[in-house]
Amino acid sequence: MATQSTEFRKKIIVQKFPLLITFCFLIIVSYVAFFHHNFWIVGDDGIIYLTAGEQILNGDGKNVFLLNAPAGGPVFYAGINSVFNDGFFTMKLVSVLSATGMVFLSYNIMRNVFDSKIALAGQLLFAFFPWVGLFAIQAENEMFPLFLVMLSLYFITKKNLQVYEIIIIGSLIGAAFMFRAQPIVVLFTAIIYLLIRNSNIRVNLYHVGLILAFFIILSSPVIVYNYTVHGNLIDVDSNFYIAGHSKYQTPEWRDDVLRSVGKGTLEGISVDFNLFLKNYFYNQFSSIPKNLFGFDGLVNSSLIPFVPGIGLISVLGGAVYILKIRPNKVNFIILVSVPSLTAFLIFLVGNFDTHFFAIVIIPLIILGIINLRNVTKNFTPLLILPVVFTITLSIIHLRAPEHFLLILISIISISAVFIMEVIPKIIRIKSKNYNNLFSGNVKIIMIIIISLILVGNLGYSYTTFKISSSGIPFTNIQDEISFISQNNQIEQIGLDWKPLISELKKQPGIEHSVIMTSYFYLPYHIQSKSVFATFNEGPENDSVENYILRKNWSDIELMYSNAHSKPIDRHNIANPIPDYIIYTPRTLPILEHGWQTPDQLEYLKILSDPNNKEIPPNFELIYQSNLPQKVIVYKINHD
Repeated sequence: MATQSTEFRKKIIVQKFPLLITFCFLIIVSYVAFFHHNFWIVGDDGIIYLTAGEQILNGDGKNVFLLNAPAGGPVFYAGINSVFNDGFFTMKLVSVLSATGMVFLSYNIMRNVFDSKIALAGQLLFAFFPWVGLFAIQAENEMFPLFLVMLSLYFITKKNLQVYEIIIIGSLIGAAFMFRAQPIVVLFTAIIYLLIRNSNIRVNLYHVGLILAFFIILSSPVIVYNYTVHGNLIDVDSNFYIAGHSKYQTPEWRDDVLRSVGKGTLEGISVDFNLFLKNYFYNQFSSIPKNLFGFDGLVNSSLIPFVPGIGLISVLGGAVYILKIRPNKVNFIILVSVPSLTAFLIFLVGNFDTHFFAIVIIPLIILGIINLRNVTKNFTPLLILPVVFTITLSIIHLRAPEHFLLILISIISISAVFIMEVIPKIIRIKSKNYNNLFSGNVKIIMIIIISLILVGNLGYSYTTFKISSSGIPFTNIQDEISFISQNNQIEQIGLDWKPLISELKKQPGIEHSVIMTSYFYLPYHIQSKSVFATFNEGPENDSVENYILRKNWSDIELMYSNAHSKPIDRHNIANPIPDYIIYTPRTLPILEHGWQTPDQLEYLKILSDPNNKEIPPNFELIYQSNLPQKVIVYKINHD
């Protein structure tokens, strides 16, 4: 007993700095999440998950339709919320705790492979990575499955895998798969790693079988649910997002892909396979690297978002160092021939604007495969993961920072090696200081570099949170420092909605009423039912009366509306009639790629003027506001 107690104390002492970083992260994100993020507007997809989960638990699972996630997450959140009875708090609590666990695991994953200095630096980079902190406070479905994935990676990266750890890995990935489909990437990564880690094929195949078996066992609840309730083993596909966010498309192709929603991703791919391939290689060799390293300025998931190019330097430099790519004959031939051949193929069948990164990525992958034997064996999964990620998820256009969090631990690990190993060696050579790597000035320079990264990322996190919460754009550093020093509060966008919510809550029977709105988080705060509308559905020359009844909407428009309404109406059987309509005049943006989202229908714009004589006589104005933009609310007197 005394020996066990001593060993436990030793582990605590060893983990004191990782635990301190983890604790500080928990305190900071908890403070922001529960005291400065009090309105469900950022991360409002969580409302859809919560609504779906409540419907399933209430026995209405047959009418639930989720476009982008399995049913496991919604049921999980709704189950926990049955205790707290506050969905916003419940989902934020899960996110905060999950992100905190991820920060702690980031150190331990890297410590499985590297020394404590690299692991500690990597943990700091992970904890200060802007999108980890920002999604830690969101009432979303992102962080908990990522926590399960990172826990599985902790076991995968151990030096000597035991049978029980193989079982745990499969179980964790299976559990994560019930929340998100993306963890399948980690399953493929684990299988590839187990097959190539040594020459014992028989044992490796046995371990792969174990992983697959326990993956199926742990994901079986949602699979059985899908089959018994909806008749599908997998009830989620990518077709809606393929149609909506692909760069290359036609209106006809888009409509055909949308009609295949719910029929499986292969159905959407087969609509026009050549067009699919065109989008696939664009995603793989242009969109993903640009968005990962912030080259197009729209999505920035780089290690250092405020100087995005540095993220690419640290990854490439770290990868070359880890793979121990030496200037020998074989590597030289690859570096000359593969980029040349790739460039020639791009010249024949593609274009350099959209496939440029293939010239970098393909040679690096080939060099990686050839030099993989030089890599510490248990680091191999973290090198395989980004490759499998890109190959698998290029099916859809990854367009948001959270889409890249699945491979963040790989990016951070490689970058930490670059910062803690490569840069000191460069400094040592330049200064001709061949003593201890971290002696004297080298150590001071490293502290300064890491501090600048952390401070810069903290500032980026603050600015991003402020913009997303208040809508106030960044001006300059001096103004921001002045804002903070004056102890000014960051006013939430949602506060502008509070008078509206207060007014609607006064309406008799509001909890049983149906509100037509394009803001599907509002019914949560009002505690009412809703029917989702963007005010561009249906034909151009219809009537307001027909619009609110959705008489002439297309099947695709009805599907999208029903999937975002409360309750969700998968089979279009509810046919809700709005009792209230919330109208905000606005022009929807042009998407980055592909089709242009139409503006609100012209004939509906009369709703912006309550005095317009063409407004139906049974429309009663009950609220009007000009902040942050014009909001008009009508009560529809059906009698």
